[in-house]
Amino acid sequence: MRLHSRDQTCALSPGGPLTFTWSGIIDPSDVTALFRDVRRHLDGWDGRLLWDMTSTQLIPGDTRRLFLDELVKLPLAATAIVTSEFFVRVPVTMLFEVVATEAARSPSYRFFDSVADASAWLASLEQQAESAQ
Repeated sequence: MRLHSRDQTCALSPGGPLTFTWSGIIDPSDVTALFRDVRRHLDGWDGRLLWDMTSTQLIPGDTRRLFLDELVKLPLAATAIVTSEFFVRVPVTMLFEVVATEAARSPSYRFFDSVADASAWLASLEQQAESAQ
């Protein structure tokens, strides 16, 4: 299932991570609308999140605040962020460091240069969790 808010999307697939594609200048209203829709479909989600930010141009301060508010509400396990842009990595790092202190559990996050590498890391975490059970 694919959810949309203007240029922003989230793909929901059974057994897979929530895959957000953020592009352009991320508007706060897009964050609110997309996360509202996502929360309706979280049954059975294992907490893996993939953010493709390869086309992101700017994350304004009010958008970052809404991201924080939404992310701490989710049962996050791990987030893979795809971007090679320094100007995106800095605010996203700050965001996920605060999420780690505010969330019920301290979710891990990592940056990747490709969706394939990010997906492989998330899949390896899923396999580790399954083998630990």
